[in-house]
Amino acid sequence: MKSISHMNILERAEFTDKIANAIMSANKEIERGCAFNEAVEIVKQMEYRENKYNEGDIAI
Repeated sequence: MKSISHMNILERAEFTDKIANAIMSANKEIERGCAFNEAVEIVKQMEYRENKYNEGDIAI
């Protein structure tokens, strides 16, 4: 059974934008690995917020 997400579309768009910006900000001064690590941290934040929704700690 597919999990139902309680995060709204705007929140998901916000996280997607943050991930894209983290990856695209990599330039000659910053290695791609650093940008990838930043994107991973953003995904962790997204998962944390989703878990809070599922636990009922955050009102929808």
